[in-house]
Amino acid sequence: MKALRVAWQAFRASWIVVALCFGLAMSTAGLAWRTIELGAQVAKVSAAAAASAAQQRARHRKEIAKTKARARLRRMAVAIPLVGSGLLIHFERRDYLEWKEENPEKGPDVYATEVLEASAEVSDDVLQLLPEGFRPQQGALLEWLQGELAGLDDQAGGGPTSGT
Repeated sequence: MKALRVAWQAFRASWIVVALCFGLAMSTAGLAWRTIELGAQVAKVSAAAAASAAQQRARHRKEIAKTKARARLRRMAVAIPLVGSGLLIHFERRDYLEWKEENPEKGPDVYATEVLEASAEVSDDVLQLLPEGFRPQQGALLEWLQGELAGLDDQAGGGPTSGT
């Protein structure tokens, strides 16, 4: 009887060990599978992010090219003496109207201040791009711009300084 009892205890102890090993093996297999799934998800999301970034860079390059082309065409059109003056007024008025649409509560004096501040920030960079013989003084350029903004009302019939 004693031998039977020892055998039963050995069987019971080994069964518990076998069950624990089986449970641990299943848990390990489940965790390994989940790790593989998450790795695949990370790879998929990383690939999508890289593709999106590439598309964004391409769109950004295209927008930059368009902006440069617009600026180039504006410079070319403004270079024609008579047409240039009219186009300058037209472009400035259009810029003002776009700004006014975004800022309906602000007046033309605020627009003129914002344009002058932004122009003052970039004027050194712009002037450095001009050939040295054609480069005006920074102060003279900003004074001229201020005069154009103030005189736009007279030239365009209700430009930025008229409050419309």
